[in-house]
Amino acid sequence: MTAKGRRIWVRSIGEAVRDAAGKIIRLQGAFQDISEQKAAEAHMLALEARLITTLESITDGFYLVDKDWKFIYLNGPAERMLKRRREDLLDKNLWQEFPEAAGTRIEREFHLTVKEQRTARFEAFYQPLDTWFDFHAYPTAAGLAVYFQDTTQRRTEQAQLRLLETAVSRLNDIVVIMEAEPFDEQGRRIVFVNDAFEHHTGYSREDAIGNTPRLLWGPKTQRAELDRIRAAMTKWQAVRTEIVIYTKAGKELWLEIDIAPIADESGKFTHWVAVERDITERRQQQQEILSLNSELEERVLLRTAQLAAANKELESFAYSVSHDLRSPLNTVDGFSQLLLKIDGEHVSEKGKHYLERIGVGVKQMGTLIEGLLTLAHLSCEQIKSEKVDLSAVARRIEQDCRGREPEREAQVHIQDGLSAHGDPRLLSAVFQNLLANAWKFTSRQLLARIDVGSELGADGDTIFLSKITAPGLTWPSHTNFLAPSNAFIRLGISPEPALGWPP
Repeated sequence: MTAKGRRIWVRSIGEAVRDAAGKIIRLQGAFQDISEQKAAEAHMLALEARLITTLESITDGFYLVDKDWKFIYLNGPAERMLKRRREDLLDKNLWQEFPEAAGTRIEREFHLTVKEQRTARFEAFYQPLDTWFDFHAYPTAAGLAVYFQDTTQRRTEQAQLRLLETAVSRLNDIVVIMEAEPFDEQGRRIVFVNDAFEHHTGYSREDAIGNTPRLLWGPKTQRAELDRIRAAMTKWQAVRTEIVIYTKAGKELWLEIDIAPIADESGKFTHWVAVERDITERRQQQQEILSLNSELEERVLLRTAQLAAANKELESFAYSVSHDLRSPLNTVDGFSQLLLKIDGEHVSEKGKHYLERIGVGVKQMGTLIEGLLTLAHLSCEQIKSEKVDLSAVARRIEQDCRGREPEREAQVHIQDGLSAHGDPRLLSAVFQNLLANAWKFTSRQLLARIDVGSELGADGDTIFLSKITAPGLTWPSHTNFLAPSNAFIRLGISPEPALGWPP
């Protein structure tokens, strides 16, 4: 990137300069701007790709040989006409791969073209393929470029046409050939149909030939599609459509139709060929799928409504249970406190211990009730995903903990810049549990340290950690939590400082 913000390609070279003791004292080197060279290379690659695309798209066979008569390139039509794969011919000698051409006019003309640096056009017969070829040979800097076409005699072409007509008649797809003109409302007259036409439509060849495709139209044949077909044919463009036609017995059929113009040797369009496939069963299946999808959507909506009702019932149940539990819980707590206040002098030490345990149990039960209400509340709200400042969440929880126990002297170190994408409420609840547990487990330790931070896991995910360090503190396990941000949050407790992180 230059000072003006322009991106350039450079070639760099450098070396280390050492002093007498072999110590590197500086690095020196140079840069060379090769942007123009890179641009030229890209341009050449683009031209080469465009040339190959053009050669692959033409109908002529084409191959290129070097000055040693080795194949450098062949296109797809060349493979088909020569009945050889290009992988088998590339870098192979032309005369070794086609020895029957040696000594023929093909070899003589090719050698003269290279020797005299002139263009040659000639027709020659190649015995192994029983084919006549029309060759166009051009000398190049690399060697020789050859275009060729199959020009086998008309009598063999006629035999192939008869064979083709027989093969088309045996296809499962419907084939209809129509005259190219006239363009009128009646349509183009049919000149050929195959056996599949008779089988699918019920009309005989005699019914179809001389008639027009209007023969197959009916009440549900789409007028808009007919107009689209006509517009494309007016411009001599191929067209594909799906349309309803009717059999001779009046049965509806869905056909997928490909229509294309056919031109003669002069380029004049003489006929239209239509290949038609019966897709009635496929259309029925598509309609069934649409119906099933609609039914599935209704079921999803019903299940969603049922789930919402269940969540609402859960929330109502949670509030009801919490209310019913709080009343006797407050009674137990109140009477135990009242007992200590009124008759505390007559209560034994063991009795006071039991009353203290009752108080602890009341507090724990209160915490469970609050958790139940929080769970019910969260389950009824939609989960949101947004960027959450976890460092700020952790500091807020720390302040809450210190507010409840201001006499605690625990050290809490929270890493700056902790963030994740997820639901702020759920992430806050997870961190609340992690830090509250850490705060609770160090409540009896005079010198306790809680570290909150992150690190990269083995799979590249971010792991958020809350670690406790305190003399003599042991905890034999750790717990993993999966946050809505798809990041793992891990609570690890160990009696010794962690190595590396935290510091």
